[in-house]
Amino acid sequence: MRDPALSAEVLDLARRSGVEADDVKVNDASTRTTAANAYVSGLAGSRHIVLFDTLLRDFPRDQVRVVVAHELAHVSERHILKGSTWGAALAVPGFLLVFAVVGWRTGFGAAGRDRAGCDLVVRRLAIAAAAATVISAASAPLGNWVSRSFEREADWTALSVSRDPEAVIGLHQGLVERSLGVPDPPAAIRFWFGTHPAALERIALALRYRDGEQ
Repeated sequence: MRDPALSAEVLDLARRSGVEADDVKVNDASTRTTAANAYVSGLAGSRHIVLFDTLLRDFPRDQVRVVVAHELAHVSERHILKGSTWGAALAVPGFLLVFAVVGWRTGFGAAGRDRAGCDLVVRRLAIAAAAATVISAASAPLGNWVSRSFEREADWTALSVSRDPEAVIGLHQGLVERSLGVPDPPAAIRFWFGTHPAALERIALALRYRDGEQ
């Protein structure tokens, strides 16, 4: 980071978020994407806060800070650990269900070493792949609901740390304009595919925070 003032502001956000961080780095993301983002890498005292150069290039300083505050909130709220726990909790019954479907269609007996046994193994693999695909698609709304809840929690925590709802509003307005996105997609789309709250929902959260501060 060549801007010592911004680096100091980012590290101050980390301190106020309760996240240990060594320094701030810049990722030359513009060589492979136009997306603007930030992330926290490393563990404990070896953590680094990494900003995409696209974020620094295309967004004003106050909006850069709220993006960083959001990413720091994921760390302080332990969303990676919680998400991994949720994933494991969902995976176990999913594997058992795939096993049950394969057994239902082909039986539970061991496959022989002859040609018929090889055919049975191939059939079981095909059924397992098909069952896993269907189960994954059917359970996607639950996984997305968990993801959205984490994002809302990170949004609110970031607002509490940055104390800049106007920057949050401007950020999400700018992201919609840049990506030509839909600020409030249909409910069915949000239900099946939405891993993040809609832009209007995130703006409404910032307005709630702002009105509560006044």
